[in-house]
Amino acid sequence: MNRQREQVKKGTYVKFALILICCALLGAGASIVVMDHFDALLQAGDLVNAWLPTLGVAMFAAGFVFCAVGTWLCARGSALVARAQEDDDAFEEADRLLCIATVLSSAGFPWGIVAMGVAGPVLSTAASGSFLLGAFAVQLVWIMALQAKAVGAVKRLMPEKRGNVFDVNFRKDWYASCDEAEKQRIAECSYFTFRVMNGVYAAAAILIFMGTAAGFFQPLVMLLVGALWLTHIMSYLCRAYQMDHGKKRR
Repeated sequence: MNRQREQVKKGTYVKFALILICCALLGAGASIVVMDHFDALLQAGDLVNAWLPTLGVAMFAAGFVFCAVGTWLCARGSALVARAQEDDDAFEEADRLLCIATVLSSAGFPWGIVAMGVAGPVLSTAASGSFLLGAFAVQLVWIMALQAKAVGAVKRLMPEKRGNVFDVNFRKDWYASCDEAEKQRIAECSYFTFRVMNGVYAAAAILIFMGTAAGFFQPLVMLLVGALWLTHIMSYLCRAYQMDHGKKRR
């Protein structure tokens, strides 16, 4: 048994060392490519920056499509609520449709903010900027109305649910009304998100570090991503420490 454990430990260390070597080789190879094609990459970066405002406008328009699809799904789910208590299939379908509608409405706000940021140069012109800002305000109102409609339908589907979308304590009230199985799913989803975002932040930090060293990005970009990464990690770890060793545990 001890020999088997020792072999497992050695295999773990070897695997870790191989990962480090592969990462170092990839980094060295990427640095060589960047230095060999520095001018071409700068020109490509200028072309991408010139094209991004058009992408931002397209993303912004897609946000209205998401709102429209979410509204349609919410209407379909709401129509099934009346017979959901007597028909298990109707209950499952209503819950599924309302869940997708909530996903679309929840993603709508960050999507719109990113789209507006990418379309930044367009906002500098008086006519186009005013139009986009007005359309963004309409989109925000639509998103909030869709969230309120979807949550209201879910509360009719599950009367034990509590919370008002327009209340600052909505998430707290909604979580308090969840049963233990739902809270367990929330915990699993939260941990999955934590793991995924650790990888995303690490990959983004490496790419931005290389881009900053090559002159593609300003150091402020690296600082912002680093601050977000640290906030992501420390909010998790500090909360865990507080739950294990905080004043309430004494």
